[in-house]
Amino acid sequence: MKNPFDKNLDEFGWEQEIRKDETRIHTYMNELHNFLDLPGEEDMIIKSLQKNPELIPQKAEQGNMPFSDFFDDYEDDFIYSEEWQKKDGSEIYFQLEKLAYHWNAIFASELKKENAMLGMKITCLYGKLLARTADLLDINAEDFPALRIAICKRLIAGFNNISGEFNKMEDEQPELKVLIETHKSHIHILREKIINLMNKIRDKKDKK
Repeated sequence: MKNPFDKNLDEFGWEQEIRKDETRIHTYMNELHNFLDLPGEEDMIIKSLQKNPELIPQKAEQGNMPFSDFFDDYEDDFIYSEEWQKKDGSEIYFQLEKLAYHWNAIFASELKKENAMLGMKITCLYGKLLARTADLLDINAEDFPALRIAICKRLIAGFNNISGEFNKMEDEQPELKVLIETHKSHIHILREKIINLMNKIRDKKDKK
């Protein structure tokens, strides 16, 4: 398996690695549901995941990080630093943050009980978009242009996905049409911004 920190990986190789990462997270969350609140739940989850070696990050992927820490949250104070906020595309993160906050307010006050699972899925998709956008902005623009392009492509897919879920919600609760259409409109704008940023990164990379 290639070292995913290899600067020679192209955007397609990076996208493959990101898809593997998404599969790991998805599988981890499924296993978490099975073992939640049991004594030694983390060890049981890891043991279950080890049945599929492809889901276990190689040492090259995680550095010296123990696998049990692989899914831990990281400190996000850097997101609000002045330097970070000046990065190209940082406004996408902050607009997503506002949309997620607004959606959660709708979830709490407007959603019917039978639509709670769909509403939670949209909340999770916003979280995923925020995490990927933070990754995009945190990566050194000069060292890993192909990785940043791959993340942009996954973000575009994520925007398409969340738009589809909003369409489902609009069918379920047509009285929320105005609120949902507002979200879809902002998502479309952010998707276009990501496409423009991706093209900008690619153009700069090709000129080297």
